[in-house]
Amino acid sequence: MRGLSCPDIIVSLLALAVALYFGIATAFNDESNFALFLWRAFAPTTALCVGGYFIIRLTIAKLTKKKLSLGQHALCSLMLIASVLPIARCWRDFVTPPSSNPSASYNLTVLDMNLLGHRDITPMVLPEIRRRLPDIVLLQEVTAEIAATIYDNLKAMYPCQIFDPRPGSYGMATLAKHPCQKLDFVSQGYWVGRPQIIQVTLPDGRSILGVNIHGVHPHALIDSKGDEGLGGKLNNTVFAREQSISEVLSYVRSFSNTPVVMAGDLNATMRNRVYSLIRDAGYEDSWLTTQTLADMIFRGGTWPFPEHGIPRFAAWILRIDFIFSQRLVPLSTEVLPASLGSDHRGLVARFR
Repeated sequence: MRGLSCPDIIVSLLALAVALYFGIATAFNDESNFALFLWRAFAPTTALCVGGYFIIRLTIAKLTKKKLSLGQHALCSLMLIASVLPIARCWRDFVTPPSSNPSASYNLTVLDMNLLGHRDITPMVLPEIRRRLPDIVLLQEVTAEIAATIYDNLKAMYPCQIFDPRPGSYGMATLAKHPCQKLDFVSQGYWVGRPQIIQVTLPDGRSILGVNIHGVHPHALIDSKGDEGLGGKLNNTVFAREQSISEVLSYVRSFSNTPVVMAGDLNATMRNRVYSLIRDAGYEDSWLTTQTLADMIFRGGTWPFPEHGIPRFAAWILRIDFIFSQRLVPLSTEVLPASLGSDHRGLVARFR
């Protein structure tokens, strides 16, 4: 079309890619292609940028009284419509119904963090825990050495400590300041670290469940007889992750009226079906509930780490670590500093 600039063409191609992806994803509900798996995470933000670009383009043309060609008008209109599709499809994630819990008299604080098991970052993390003194601490990637350090340094502040130390990325630890007991839940699913579920008695007398999870990551590539190739293995991994979280949700559901905090490294974003399974089960995403729309979209990233070899501007752009809650009122959520040394940024959330 005459009069189209290079930025117009580039942004138009991005918009069409977003619209095309959402058409494919809606038709096939497919996560077995790794490129689509990654694109799923970035599509809504890209759509907002595309829509914003063309709104600014039209506004500038109007203010400068520059006449746009028919082709330019048509392109702007088409791209604005294309950018609305993914935003509308994801709107449910950004609009959370308000919670109510008028009987609560104690504010609960929860800290979640992946500790990067192959590197000892406890010298940075322990002072942060001491400073904040959360009621419940949920940790992933806990080795035997890290577990011993945590126990020696925090046993006075956290008399309830549940450890499942393992080499590398597979260990877990859950701590509580208040009386607690570990529930006898043994998952049969696929996980990086086996889930831990504790029941804590808060100072106001309420009983609450703390659920610590570390979801299987896409490149685990679980084999299944009859499936071949990367797509088949990735599909098996995604399916295993969904089945595993469904098992946890089913178990927790048996504690009918008990408030729940579930947190950890999900190894999935808001655009993955496992996230929808959790939300559809009645859980609130504390970050979404307590932030502005701009914060929801452009802040809150917990991964990837700059040392993964990615450009600095692309670091911490995805949310794959979450604190979910049920029958609690989220008051605030904060992403912990990157300076704590992990390849994930931790989270701290307060509830009533």
